[in-house]
Amino acid sequence: MSTASQATNNEIREFIRAQIASIAGLDELTVDDDTPLFSVDGMGESEAVLDSLGAFELSLALMARFDIEIPDDLDVAAFRTVRSITEFVAAMTQAG
Repeated sequence: MSTASQATNNEIREFIRAQIASIAGLDELTVDDDTPLFSVDGMGESEAVLDSLGAFELSLALMARFDIEIPDDLDVAAFRTVRSITEFVAAMTQAG
């Protein structure tokens, strides 16, 4: 695998999908790029894949694997889907 600063979007995406599947107890193939990871309206409109603890676990894994810092005031939209997390991590690794 590439170093954190050399990780491709595909490597980042596959790592994220594997982590989400592991945390949520899902088959990795069921987690696609646009699967909403959290309930859309808090009322069950969209089934949540991760809860707050799962999001925390994912954040820790991303920080450890890609040597990035995730700011406390991060816009939650950055963690809405695998695609948005991939874009965020790719931007953070290129900036660092």
